[in-house]
Amino acid sequence: MTSRFAGLLLCLATVTGCQNEVSVEVRKVGEDVVFVATRGGRAACIDEVRVYAAGDRMTALWTLIAPGKAPCRSEFTYGRGAPGFMEDGHAPRLRAGAGYVVSMDGPGWIGQADFTKSN
Repeated sequence: MTSRFAGLLLCLATVTGCQNEVSVEVRKVGEDVVFVATRGGRAACIDEVRVYAAGDRMTALWTLIAPGKAPCRSEFTYGRGAPGFMEDGHAPRLRAGAGYVVSMDGPGWIGQADFTKSN
């Protein structure tokens, strides 16, 4: 499913888990790009977030990892750390018109969404 939302091309990705579906959504909130995961209509606890340039899934541009028992979070803002999560490097600025992939992992599932940054 693809739609326009506040100047950001959005794609929802659904992955079938044990019994619930996981949806990853990309939103534009002001100047920020926000990633949200839901499972069965509720917030999904995320252990890892990675953002890649489209066509290069070998090198993550930005990574957040929960090194242990981090608080349950289902929403992250690109380039911003979160309590209980380790940030791997500094997130480069997303380029207008460029394509990206966000991958989000949680207990027993992986979800992803493609998006294109606009002005």
